[in-house]
Amino acid sequence: MDDRWSGTTGTSGQGGPAGPAPGYGYGPPGFGPPQPFAPPEPDGRAARRHLGAYVTSGILLILFAGALAGWITDTLISVGIDADALLEGLVKSHPRLMLPVFTPYEWAFAVALLVVGIAALTRRRTARGAALLLAFLLLGVGARQLGGLTRTEYRDTMFAAEHGTLIVLTYVFAFLAAATVLTLLLMARERDVPREPVTGGRRAAGVLLILIGAVQGFWYARGLREFNEILGPDGGRGAFAEWWHELLNINARGGYGASAGFTYYHSAALAAFLVVGVLLLRGTPAARGAALALLAISAYIQLRELAGLDYGMLSEYYQDTVTGWSITSSFTVAAATLLAITLTRHTPRHHAPPQYPPSPLP
Repeated sequence: MDDRWSGTTGTSGQGGPAGPAPGYGYGPPGFGPPQPFAPPEPDGRAARRHLGAYVTSGILLILFAGALAGWITDTLISVGIDADALLEGLVKSHPRLMLPVFTPYEWAFAVALLVVGIAALTRRRTARGAALLLAFLLLGVGARQLGGLTRTEYRDTMFAAEHGTLIVLTYVFAFLAAATVLTLLLMARERDVPREPVTGGRRAAGVLLILIGAVQGFWYARGLREFNEILGPDGGRGAFAEWWHELLNINARGGYGASAGFTYYHSAALAAFLVVGVLLLRGTPAARGAALALLAISAYIQLRELAGLDYGMLSEYYQDTVTGWSITSSFTVAAATLLAITLTRHTPRHHAPPQYPPSPLP
C-alpha cells in the first residue's frame, strides 16, 4: 500500500513518532472528510459575510430610535412636565402620574431599538432575533399609520396640522426601514452553523412566555368587556369588536398624533409572547434574541406597574376578589418574566467540529 495515501510510514505504521500527518484526519494536509459546518465567529458574532445586513439593520433601528426619542422629547417640551414628575412617572404607574407623553411601551421600545441597533452594528448573533421582533412591531406601526392615510379625514387633518406632514413621513420611514430590516436579516440566516439543542431551560422559557401571553390576554379582554359595558348600548361594540376598532383605527380615541397608542403595542406584545414562546419550544435560532428583547420590554412594564401600587392598601385591594386576582396575576407575571430572562440568557456554546473515525483508507 502506498504510504502517501495511507497516512502511515513504513517504520512506525502510525505516522512515525510525530503521530498523524497534519490536516484534518490522517493523511497529507487537506486530506480527509471536510467539515460540514463552518465554525462561527468568536464571541457569539455572526459570520463576516453578513456584515452588511447587520450594519444596515443596526443603523436603521438606531435612526428610528432617534426619531421616536425626538417626538417624545418634543411632546415633553410642549406639555411642560418638570423633571421630578417625569422621573416619577417613568418608574411608577399611578393615575395621578399619568404622563401625556406617548405610552410606556414606546419608552421601552425606543430604548430597545437603540440597544439592539448597537448590538447589530457589532454583529452579535443574538441581535438578529431581537431586531426581527422589533422590525415586525415597527412594520405594524408604520402600516397602521399608512392605513390612516387611506381616509380623507385623516389626510386632511394630518397635512393641515403643524407637524402632521413630519409625523406621516416618520412612519413612512418606519414602514420602509422595518421592511428592509426584515428582508436583510431573514436572508442572513446562518444555515452552516448547527442548531443549539433545545434544553429543558429553553423549553421552560417557551412555556412561560406562552403562559404570560395567555394571562395578560385574559385580563386585557376582560378590561375591554368592562369598558364596553360602561359605554352602554349606544357606544358598545362588544369586547372583540371594540379591540379590533382600536387596533385598526388610529383615531379611535380622538386626536391625531405621533404615538401609535397603548392598544397597538399591548396587543402586539401579547401576540409576540405566544409566537416567540412557540419558536423557543421549537428551537428556532432567532427565538432567543427575540425572547430577550420582548422580556426586557415586558419586565419594565410589569415592574413599573408594581412600583405604582400603594402597598399600605394591599389588604383593601384584596377585599375585592377581582382586584385581588389582578394584583396576584401582576406579581406572578413579573416573577415569570424575570425567570424566563434567566432561563433564556446563556453564553453561546463553543463550536466543536464533528468527530470522524481515525481510520486510514485501505
